[in-house]
Amino acid sequence: MMRMALIAASLLATLVAGGASVAFYLKPSFIFGSSDDTAPPPHGVPSYATQANEQTQIRNKALSLVEQLGAVQDRIIRGDRAALEVQSRLLSVIAHEVRSFDSVEWDDYVNRRTSLLFVLSGGDANVLKPLVERTDMNPVDQKLAAGVMNFAEGKPRQARQFFEDIDPRSLDVSLVGPFALARASLYLDDDHARAIDLLDDARLACPHTAINEAATRREIPILLKTGNAPRALMLTVSYIR
Repeated sequence: MMRMALIAASLLATLVAGGASVAFYLKPSFIFGSSDDTAPPPHGVPSYATQANEQTQIRNKALSLVEQLGAVQDRIIRGDRAALEVQSRLLSVIAHEVRSFDSVEWDDYVNRRTSLLFVLSGGDANVLKPLVERTDMNPVDQKLAAGVMNFAEGKPRQARQFFEDIDPRSLDVSLVGPFALARASLYLDDDHARAIDLLDDARLACPHTAINEAATRREIPILLKTGNAPRALMLTVSYIR
């Protein structure tokens, strides 16, 4: 009797397992529950593209144009002459977009970052006036905006004063390279050590880009002046490649 009971139990377990297998392959929801539109979305970085409000559309358009500008400038340093005309058109279009920002759009951090990146990429410095003249800005952000504006207007002394206490690595990752390159250019003649440090920051933050090319081209002569020929040779070989 005991033997028959064990055989019966074994058969029952086999049937249950088989039924579960069939349910898993033919109707997974029987095991895991139904899948519907009310299920919570997976974790991840939120996409701006899924937001349909007007401010987001304006932000996305400006940001996309500035990203295109960076890609075009990378093409230029690789010898694409046709990209020069595209760059000129983009600079004009982006300036128009940023000038159209109202106070609500200037409240958006992404718009402020985009405008700073645009001016550091060769854009019209005047687009930053509304940002610099705001009375409710974070003092650090306002100094950064004022410094970038003075730099782009060819006022190195004023730009140095505004930039003095701003570490490039404390900024948004998209601004580190362009800002470090801009700030380094203010020290090329009288503070070689600081210029080299900032150019290194620019190169490391933006490898294989126009920022890297510009930083390398400026750093090689300084290294030769300061007697660091081995490092200058290393960067020269990298630059030629």
